[in-house]
Amino acid sequence: MPVPLRYSTAALAALAVALACGGDGPVDPPDPTPEPATLAISAGDAQAGAVGSPLDTSPAVVVRDQFG
Repeated sequence: MPVPLRYSTAALAALAVALACGGDGPVDPPDPTPEPATLAISAGDAQAGAVGSPLDTSPAVVVRDQFG
């Protein structure tokens, strides 16, 4: 007794879907998020001034993350 055409078609479609799944290699984890590790004052430290008056040198800092 021959298998009806719709059963063959359904089986073929299921096989095609099963073969189409997967196949990709493993995904690498994302790079870690940079986090501040050190702070260094580069200019403007040890200044004093009145409120509202400009400073001679603008304060500046250097922030480095765990990667340098």
